[in-house]
Amino acid sequence: MLRIWTATVAATVMMSSVIQSLLPDGKTVKYVRFVCSVVLVICIISPIKSIDLDKINLDISAIFSQNGDVSYVTVLDEQTKRLYEKRLEELVKRGLQESCKTTVVGMDIRLSGKGSETVLEKMTVYIGKNDGTKVAACEYYLRKTLGFDAEIKIVQ
Repeated sequence: MLRIWTATVAATVMMSSVIQSLLPDGKTVKYVRFVCSVVLVICIISPIKSIDLDKINLDISAIFSQNGDVSYVTVLDEQTKRLYEKRLEELVKRGLQESCKTTVVGMDIRLSGKGSETVLEKMTVYIGKNDGTKVAACEYYLRKTLGFDAEIKIVQ
């Protein structure tokens, strides 16, 4: 990634230099310099758009807690679990909406384990009262498509 970015910036600088050196002196030079500068700035800041801030969100206050009992690894494990829960919730909601045509009102997800040994312990999916007839279809979808059982509850 860094190597590609560096090559892109270097190529942009070289192309800009070549273009500016080939132009005759006149009024267009300052416009061409401006355009080349804008292109260079875009090349320099282009990696910023690909950064996923959800993955970088570290809770610094927990690392430097007054008790001193919270370690960086513990914080990272908790953040990984929260990210996993969020992605799992999005996957289940999208799947149930597309395959069962049901509206997911809420979810409770409980994970156990640490690090790469984190497993889904229990999942409860809350669907709307109007979708009460689709409980069996939702359970079937979760079991057969995603490979786990979940408790489906109807919310008033």
